[in-house]
Amino acid sequence: MDFKAIHNTVIVEILHESIKEETSAGGILIMTPQTNGLDVNTVRAKVVSVGEGKYHEKTGQHIPITLQVGDEIVMNGAVGAKLNEKLRVVGVDDIFAKIV
Repeated sequence: MDFKAIHNTVIVEILHESIKEETSAGGILIMTPQTNGLDVNTVRAKVVSVGEGKYHEKTGQHIPITLQVGDEIVMNGAVGAKLNEKLRVVGVDDIFAKIV
């Protein structure tokens, strides 16, 4: 199934979760924060679709989103709607930074 972002949202593919799940030899699930330079509440993701931007009521135009497909970002890991195992739709305001 294909998805396209609308309005002031982007669809991202999660590249790096901030929580690592491991199973011990006894079968116990161990969840460990993996910072790798990132805060525990953040995830690294790649933009796969960009909406047209926020609608400006006075001008009747959209304010474009400054991200492009393929950009890597750091975003709040606790937000967004999960579309499948790897894809999530998030609002632009929940994106902290573009990785350059």
